Amino acid sequence: MCGGKIVIVSEHQTVAGVWLSADSALPFTPENIALLGGGLLDALSRSQSGVTHPKDWKAIFVSVLRASGAKSFKAFMQAAKHVGVEAADETLVLRPSRNLGVKDGLEPKSEVAIESNAEAHAAGAALLAALTDAE
Repeated sequence: MCGGKIVIVSEHQTVAGVWLSADSALPFTPENIALLGGGLLDALSRSQSGVTHPKDWKAIFVSVLRASGAKSFKAFMQAAKHVGVEAADETLVLRPSRNLGVKDGLEPKSEVAIESNAEAHAAGAALLAALTDAE
């Protein structure tokens, strides 16, 4: 979440094991919970592993900046709240993060996990709850 927009993006794991944002970030607002949850479920379905390790790290984050309306990575990080989401069968586990700033990035809050089923309205409600716990 950044500047009132909830930006949902798929993550891909490279052949080197590094997770990175895909180039398909989409902005949502919290008003339509089912639409928000549907966007989350769609992003999870597009997550891949075994993608080529990037050569241009700056290009990776362009779609997130565009979707959030932030002018730079620094501006994005100053306002960002992050929630990591994992899917196992029909269960989602959402884990809010601490924003440690531009230099130190995001740190998952290991002490907080919100579970949800993989239904659009429930997933959207769980995402909003997890964003409340993000710092």
